[in-house]
Amino acid sequence: MGADTSLVQLLVDLGAVEEAVRTRLADQEIEGAEAVPTWLLDMLRAVRDGERDGWIDYSRSTDVDDTNVLDFLRGLPELLPVTYENNEESWLFALPDRDLEVTISWEGSCYKVSRLGRTWDEAPAGD
Repeated sequence: MGADTSLVQLLVDLGAVEEAVRTRLADQEIEGAEAVPTWLLDMLRAVRDGERDGWIDYSRSTDVDDTNVLDFLRGLPELLPVTYENNEESWLFALPDRDLEVTISWEGSCYKVSRLGRTWDEAPAGD
């Protein structure tokens, strides 16, 4: 196990129950390091560490079908104290316990970790 183990550990660090994460990964058929995009791991590390660095560009692989990973992301509210909002061009995950939100922009191929309600503000990332 490679990056999938890192994904499990990151989600446990954020408050998920390890067994539930492993069950969900198996249900979504997400197995092996190649199944977990590095941008997702980087994003979850930023959430875990409370890093708010503005918009971060990422690349989605055209060689890998990430449908299962995206389904897994939409199901995060079943694993963590997080809410999910689909805004078509972007997804918003709010983590009130951490006073953070994560926005993934599909149109801009980037994500941002910010304080609750501050994704679209022009304030500096640390504000």
